[in-house]
Formats: sequence, C-alpha cells, structure tokens
Amino acid sequence: MIIKPCEKLIRDLDLSPGEAYTQDWVWKVSDFRRIETFLQYYRETILNFEEKRALINIILDSYEEYVGVNGYNLNYSRQIEQIVEGETLVIKNRS
Repeated sequence: MIIKPCEKLIRDLDLSPGEAYTQDWVWKVSDFRRIETFLQYYRETILNFEEKRALINIILDSYEEYVGVNGYNLNYSRQIEQIVEGETLVIKNRS
C-alpha cells in the first residue's frame, strides 16, 4: 500500500516526513514505544479519511512490533479491535 505522508500526523505526532509517496513511510514511523500516544491521538483528534487510514496502519504496525518485543497486551488489542470495527463501518458506508 502506498500512503502519502499526512502533514497533520507528521506535525502533531512529530513523525519523520519521509518521501512524498512511499510504501515504507508507515513502517518507518511506526514505533512500539509510542503506541499509547498513537491510540490516544486517534481517540482525541478529528481526522480525515486519509489521516485515519495512515494512523490506523501506524497503530497496527506499532502493535505488531510491540507484541514481538513485549508479548500480547489485552488493553491495546481491545482498543485496536474497536478502532478497526468502527472504521470498517465508516468505510462500508462511504460511497
């Protein structure tokens, strides 16, 4: 998936801007140590569709790395599950 780095996410979350379009941007800015920050930002910030898509991918990649280092976390898993379920409904209703 190619995602254009989102200026709002870069600014607000102090992420590396990377290149204009890259397959690796989400992977490069994902950080398992910041997963709580990413989840909180998602919950508290109004985001457009592209920003949500990018942030969800950052969260998923960060959690995958988190599990590899720290193991399963029920709290994070539940929060991520709620995000994915909620956004699936938004995406299905977006025509």
